[in-house]
Amino acid sequence: MKCRVFCGLRCETPVELTMDTCFHVTAAPPKITPFRFDDGSSTAGAMAQLSCMVRDGDLPLQITWSFHGQSLNSSMGISTMSVGARTKMLTIDAVTAAHSGVYRCLAKNEVGEDVVSAELEVNGLASDCRPFFFVARFPTPPFFFCIRVWASRQLPDDCSLPHVTFDPS
Repeated sequence: MKCRVFCGLRCETPVELTMDTCFHVTAAPPKITPFRFDDGSSTAGAMAQLSCMVRDGDLPLQITWSFHGQSLNSSMGISTMSVGARTKMLTIDAVTAAHSGVYRCLAKNEVGEDVVSAELEVNGLASDCRPFFFVARFPTPPFFFCIRVWASRQLPDDCSLPHVTFDPS
């Protein structure tokens, strides 16, 4: 364990000291600087980013992010990156309804740990889900047709699959 060393003796003449007589050793647990999402991060499709910065605490540090109590993985559309020994950034390139929730940063060292959380509430979900319709003329039954639907990005949870209605007129 790496420790901070302080010596409280001040002498005008040289004095030979041993560690037992001079040093008071202390170790510091981590302390995370509070963070929150920017106001613009809450709009569907916007980028969101958080920085977990450990301002105090002895090295080495272990810094981890979690979402809804689960470790992050790349399939969530969330990436993390270490910036030096005291900072770990979290980035979401385009927020969706699935990204709404509590993000937690945990910093640990040999002495202790600290946790800071921030909640992301994604707004504007209705604008991602636009109803559409089309009219097509089909031959006299029986006939067969397919509808293919694609999206340029992941649809929010409140978007349902297309509903097809036939009007025989």
